[in-house]
Amino acid sequence: MTQKFKISIGVITPIVIILLSIYVFNYILGFNPKVSSFYFEFVLLITSLLLIYFFTKRKIIYFNLSKIELNDFFKIAIVSYTMAILLQFISGLTYLIFQKPLHDKIDKQCMIELLFFLFIFPLSNELMFRGFSLNMLESLKKYTIRITKNIELTYSTLISGIISGGIILLYLIFNQYHLIIIFITISVIVMGVFAGYFQEKYNNFAAALLVNYSYTLVSALGIIISIIIN
Repeated sequence: MTQKFKISIGVITPIVIILLSIYVFNYILGFNPKVSSFYFEFVLLITSLLLIYFFTKRKIIYFNLSKIELNDFFKIAIVSYTMAILLQFISGLTYLIFQKPLHDKIDKQCMIELLFFLFIFPLSNELMFRGFSLNMLESLKKYTIRITKNIELTYSTLISGIISGGIILLYLIFNQYHLIIIFITISVIVMGVFAGYFQEKYNNFAAALLVNYSYTLVSALGIIISIIIN
């Protein structure tokens, strides 16, 4: 397999799976956005595992999931929580400016959905966009953009982060402001880039998973607080 073909598969495959899932669940089966999102995450989870297994078995990609050293764990967690809190703070300001509730009143169904996205959403997304896609873009790691003296972002990290931002298309809520939707998309891209950066730095998928779970946990706390306030 040539590197160009490998990159093409890494970029196109997640996009095709997302678009097909949206079309099937929303338009053919006619599910509402909340129901379709549940099915979509399970489809994303299963297809990600199958893709990783298939390409790892054929030694096309290297998928490493191992224990993170405690010192590295705290480094990643601190950076991730700090960025997540900053993004949630900006989101809160957006809410205050527009004075429009982002979430429904709290109930049992709401908590079930929250728990679902807290555990399944980060896993399925990281498996697809970092476990599969980022590893397929490995040849682009030699191309970098210097951010600071000690930090460089690879093209593979940036591209996988941008692709993962497209996942927000599934969760568009039609009565929200476009500014909020754009902000959420940007947040996903930013955290996706951080996840890719740490995965490549430590050569460990667990690092990317830690970033996403940190972001999701802070987001969940933000949702709970906004529900209580409203």
